[in-house]
Amino acid sequence: MRSRGAWLLLGMLLVGSLAARADMAAGLKAGQSLEPFTSNVVTGSFRGQQHCFVCGLVLNHPAVLVFSRRMDEPTGRLLRSLDGYMHTHVKDNLLCWFVFLGPAGTDHEVALENQAEGFAAKNHAAFAPLTVLADPQGPPGYQLDPGQDVVVYTTSARKITSKHVYSTKQWDARSADGLYADIQSTLKLK
Repeated sequence: MRSRGAWLLLGMLLVGSLAARADMAAGLKAGQSLEPFTSNVVTGSFRGQQHCFVCGLVLNHPAVLVFSRRMDEPTGRLLRSLDGYMHTHVKDNLLCWFVFLGPAGTDHEVALENQAEGFAAKNHAAFAPLTVLADPQGPPGYQLDPGQDVVVYTTSARKITSKHVYSTKQWDARSADGLYADIQSTLKLK
């Protein structure tokens, strides 16, 4: 029984490391600064506007930026976790926000906004803003590969401290939980 648990733990660690190593060559990397961009804000104080959250980051404040092409249960799980984490760390000025990516075009963008609004309500997102961007590659400078369904950056002082990349095959509830644990470990907020 003990060796089964060890094999299970080893398997979980292997899955996590493979996900973290998946095509990280494209786009921004740890040590680089986040690039400013605007997206359409669906929830929060800037709702109904285009806003640049990167531009508003204060130099010493931590942040988590989630790009996602999916509004599924694992993404909802991460949203609920980060929304609670942001609420718990108000004193640390933590900002966690989601950017949902979709096909180019106004019709696609409007549909994506409606989906994101429903997704926020379904997951009771009260603190983490949700935004949309009708650009399959993400904002200029980020160069997100279409095979990357979820890309998450943690930052401190606007510098990227970690990057996590997940493909469709890699993104599930276990990955979302592991990612949330990694985010907490990376940011080290008390």
